[in-house]
Amino acid sequence: MLTRILLLLLLLLATTLSYAQWQPDGLLMCGAANHQLNHVVVSDSGGAIVVWEDYRSGEADIYARKVNASGTQLWAADGIAVCSVIKPQFNPVAVSDGAGGVIVVWEDYRIALNSADIYAQRISPTGTLLWNPLGVLICSAANVQMRPAIISDGQGGAIIAWEDYRGGLGDIYAQRVSSNGAVLWQNDGVPLATVSGTRYAPVIATDAAGGALVAWEENRVGTEYDIYAQRVNGSGALQWGAGGIAVCTSAGVQMQLTGYSTGTGTMLLAWQDYRNTSADIYAHILNPQGLAFIGSGAAVCTDAATQEAPRVAPDGTGGMIVAWADYRVAAGDIYARRVSSAGVLQWSADGVPLCTQAATQHAVDIAPRDSGGVVVAWMDYRNARGDVYTQAVNNNGSILWLMNGSPVCTNTAAQQRPMLARDRLNGVYVAWTDYRNGTADVFVQRVNRYGTGLPVELLSFAADRSGEDVVLRWRTAAEVNVHGFEVQSAVEGQFSTQGFVPARAADGARYEYTVMATNATLYRLRIVDNDGSESYSPELTLAATRPSRMSIVSLSPLPAVETVTITLDLLSDEPGQITIYDLTGRIRLQHRMDQFSRGREVRTLDVSSLPAAVYMLEVTSGQRRDVALFPVRR
Repeated sequence: MLTRILLLLLLLLATTLSYAQWQPDGLLMCGAANHQLNHVVVSDSGGAIVVWEDYRSGEADIYARKVNASGTQLWAADGIAVCSVIKPQFNPVAVSDGAGGVIVVWEDYRIALNSADIYAQRISPTGTLLWNPLGVLICSAANVQMRPAIISDGQGGAIIAWEDYRGGLGDIYAQRVSSNGAVLWQNDGVPLATVSGTRYAPVIATDAAGGALVAWEENRVGTEYDIYAQRVNGSGALQWGAGGIAVCTSAGVQMQLTGYSTGTGTMLLAWQDYRNTSADIYAHILNPQGLAFIGSGAAVCTDAATQEAPRVAPDGTGGMIVAWADYRVAAGDIYARRVSSAGVLQWSADGVPLCTQAATQHAVDIAPRDSGGVVVAWMDYRNARGDVYTQAVNNNGSILWLMNGSPVCTNTAAQQRPMLARDRLNGVYVAWTDYRNGTADVFVQRVNRYGTGLPVELLSFAADRSGEDVVLRWRTAAEVNVHGFEVQSAVEGQFSTQGFVPARAADGARYEYTVMATNATLYRLRIVDNDGSESYSPELTLAATRPSRMSIVSLSPLPAVETVTITLDLLSDEPGQITIYDLTGRIRLQHRMDQFSRGREVRTLDVSSLPAAVYMLEVTSGQRRDVALFPVRR
């Protein structure tokens, strides 16, 4: 047992008073009557905003709700009404406004059930509607406007593109709306192509100069659909002529176009392609000058079986990673492949398998990891119902999480349509439609960089001698659904339990635990979650005497791949800094530490963003300094 407990300090190091709410199998965002469908999720500063189509009134309205990084639900219970005017509103899309809020766009049938218009609304970080309470009218031209796409204009407003039938056949139009809800371009939008043809399914990206890149599927010649694109500047002027530019006009149909805005002026594109008769996956990149490489797309996967529904995200180096559902072995599996910025195919021919579990996997979504690589989510039938799984893959094509995917939700009811938003810490927010309560509800979960829900993030673990006993300290962040910490020690390699410390953190902010333990040479924490799952801290070996100087005791594993664990001897409790340099002396990573702990301490750093090389790690504390070299392998 823990002996002579000197301290059990639970020091709240942040001022927030919210409470952590992440739950196994997800957090209910809306359980209102009837169905909630067609959700989208976007990242904001420190959390995510989910927007959906809501039938609580008996017809479709648009609702939204925010959740912070700790799983605290914000805004009204079951969401705020973005638009609930009479007659239906469908198919919301959304983009962050760059200030903690969101801009939402939807199809709106308030005028007539056979004539959809396009409306928009901006929501503040606190859930207040900032524009006209009924929404800002973007386009009310004759006939139907549908399938909107949206991107930030970089100034708190947005550029919106949509499929438009005012002329009888499908066209693509665009409009810009300012941060205060003023429509900036010509009434009812700018046509992005005025040549003969039928156009569908726009995708949009910023050109990083106040305008946008828009691509779409088009039947311009004969009966086959091709891919075309247009650049429009911040004033609404077309930059690539009356018909735009051809992205792909190869034989056969090109369809299921998907796009991703990198935010730096390029657009990543992927589509399902029938130039080889069966459905394959091709990809291309647009920049403000046009096509980033020559040709009608990179052949991502041309296996003889069917590949469908691609999704694309940036690799962090100017290229992309494409994921798709693949039927080369009867039931659908999940595959991915990387394409360089020059269109050069990477990894194995026809892709790397992310999940080949028996039964069907499909309905893919994708989000970038901040250190390179992507997270992919899908709907999974390995348990004879729709569940939600995820997988991470790095830029080398190496699988990072559990083989065949990490479960996000395996509740006994069906889960459908997982959608992802990055959390800026190599993890994601996952939103999905869930039938556990009988009707379709909206659920969300945060998945950390290790592919699990966020029970706890251990910032540090330290030990220091105090007479015949040992003071243990550990600091946590994002402590969610944690039952407590079992303190274990070993004298000759065999661990035994000294005692149990209940979890105290309630909102994911930083906490410090301090206890006194009996003398041993090796310590670790067994972290127990409320659902019975467990994980372990790094092991901490304590020297027989207090350190006489600050030093780096060890680095592991070597070579490092995703993380490196640093064992330090420290002389005092004080702030410090860990810096990683390449061998030219350039700083590659730097972490300022609020507090080092006297004695021996272990910390784990994420080095997954570093390319393969040898690096110098420097630790400073007060006027003291130590360095060590370590290799990174890719």
